[in-house]
Amino acid sequence: DDGAKLYYEEAGRGTTILYVHEFLGEYRSWEAQLRHFSRRYRCIAYNARGYPPSDVPERAEDYAFERQRADIRVSVYEQAPVLGEVGAGLTLASNATRILRHLGLGAVIADLAVVPARGAVKHFRTGRTLVDIPRGATQVERFGAPYCQIHRSDLHQALVAAVQSVDRGCVHLGCKLEDFGQDVHAVTALFSNGQTARGDLLVGCDGVRSTVRARLFGTEDPRF
Repeated sequence: DDGAKLYYEEAGRGTTILYVHEFLGEYRSWEAQLRHFSRRYRCIAYNARGYPPSDVPERAEDYAFERQRADIRVSVYEQAPVLGEVGAGLTLASNATRILRHLGLGAVIADLAVVPARGAVKHFRTGRTLVDIPRGATQVERFGAPYCQIHRSDLHQALVAAVQSVDRGCVHLGCKLEDFGQDVHAVTALFSNGQTARGDLLVGCDGVRSTVRARLFGTEDPRF
């Protein structure tokens, strides 16, 4: 009678969690719950007397990603002084391309990557095929995403562009990690150029001679 309409929102994947709100309220009353649980579950929310907000993505599949991007502020610290062309080709298995699609890079993968029809292991002398592996549509049918090959530089540029589209100043160059420490509130990273960074979580992606791993578990020589 008061003109309010039933509002519906769906986000995330997995086991379903159903939210039903019958009080007079708005979307903000359950936004935080949906934002949190849609990272692991399929959340369906009905607000029987609520009013639709103006900033909710129209597509359900966009909701979780948009909300998570708003929730998690990320800074990337790279020891290289510039971002240049490095390496050669990379293979992206289906699990990797699924994640890249979730990060909004599906169009980049479709445009720049190559999807091989087949893969094979051959004898190093005779060239005889020892193992034949179907790729192409077979990988999509089995795993829900393609098996691709892409140049490392193309992927780097796409990732940098994606993260900077959310926060232009989040990539910091010339920052080689020297040490880090933590207290009950946060973790602090110390870099060789004298800079420091403080946050809730430190993720070490620093290779086989990882400073993060050595700091946590001690130094050991890599075994190849």
